[in-house]
Amino acid sequence: MDYAKYTSNAEKYSKYRSEYPTKFIDYLYEDVGLSNNSIIADIGSGTGKLSKQLLLKGSNVYSVEPNDDMRRVAEKGLSKFSNFMTINGKAENTTLQDSSVDFITVGTAFHWFDMEQFKKECQRILRPNGKVILVWISRPVNRNKVFEINFNGLSGGKEESPELISPFFKKGNFEHRIFQQASSYTKDSFIGRALSTFDKLTDEKYIYELSHLFDNHKVNGSITITRYTRSFVGMV
Repeated sequence: MDYAKYTSNAEKYSKYRSEYPTKFIDYLYEDVGLSNNSIIADIGSGTGKLSKQLLLKGSNVYSVEPNDDMRRVAEKGLSKFSNFMTINGKAENTTLQDSSVDFITVGTAFHWFDMEQFKKECQRILRPNGKVILVWISRPVNRNKVFEINFNGLSGGKEESPELISPFFKKGNFEHRIFQQASSYTKDSFIGRALSTFDKLTDEKYIYELSHLFDNHKVNGSITITRYTRSFVGMV
C-alpha cells in the first residue's frame, strides 16, 4: 500500500470525516466489554477520529498510523489526553509488545491491510480472550442513486461484506451489527467529505458535478444522507 497517498488528505480527513455514532461507541462499552481500564490498539488510526472517542471514555489507546501527516494531525488534536499514545507503525507490524492490548479497533481501514499478516499481528499483541473490532462508516449497498457520481475506485461497500471478512475471525465467528445515522451536510461539508475520499479527484469537473448535485437536492441550504456504521467483532 502507498501510505504517502494520504499525505495531502490529512486536513480534509480531520475536518470532514464523520465521528462514529454514539450508539456504536455505547455498544462497545456496554456489550463488547471495553472499559476505562482497557488498553486498546487503534490500528490505521489516521487523524484519530475513532481514537478520540475511545479516549473520551477513559480507555488507554495506542494510535498506530504509518502516514506521517495523518499521525501529525492526530498528535496535534489528541496530545492533551494522558491516556493517548502515538505509534509510527503498520497494521502488519505495529511494533507493540506481545500480549500487550485488550482490544484492537480498526476504523474504515481494514480493506487496506494484508489480512493474513494483520491476523498474525493481532494474535501476537492481543491478550488472552482479546477481541478485534472492525468498523466502517458507509452508504448502504443498495443505496439511492441520487447522490451517486460514478468514478473508478468507488468500492460500493464490498469491503464490508461478511463473506469476505469471515476468514479473518477465529472459526469464522463474529458479531455483526449495523447502526444507522442520518447526517446533514452544507455544500462545503458535502464537497469536502467527497474530496476526503477521492484524493485524486479534485479537478474542476468533479467539484462542479458535486456542487450541481447539492444544489438540485438541498432543502433549506443542506442535504441529509443516511450512512450506515457496520461493525464486526470477534476473536482471532
